[in-house]
Amino acid sequence: FGEDYEGNPCIVYYFEYTNNYDEPLSAMAATLITCTSNGEECDITFLNDTLEEENAYMRDVENGETVEACKIFSIPEEGELIIECFDWTSVENAADTQTITIE
Repeated sequence: FGEDYEGNPCIVYYFEYTNNYDEPLSAMAATLITCTSNGEECDITFLNDTLEEENAYMRDVENGETVEACKIFSIPEEGELIIECFDWTSVENAADTQTITIE
């Protein structure tokens, strides 16, 4: 948790991305990551300084390569966050879901 470039609360959601596709592909192109709170989608935001993991999210990686990436969302002061990650390159298209409580 932290503050975005405007001083509003945010979450920096870190994750590992492994390119299992045949060609170079970024986490941004291969995944859909959403964050919702109280049934509403949280907006994407930015920090004052760019993180290496933000760049890794947008950079094409080779087949079999794993990078640590992140996506940053504006969040409410308290409540429950539901983060869902979809892999566009998977035939199952199943979501990994994580629930986080802000107190």
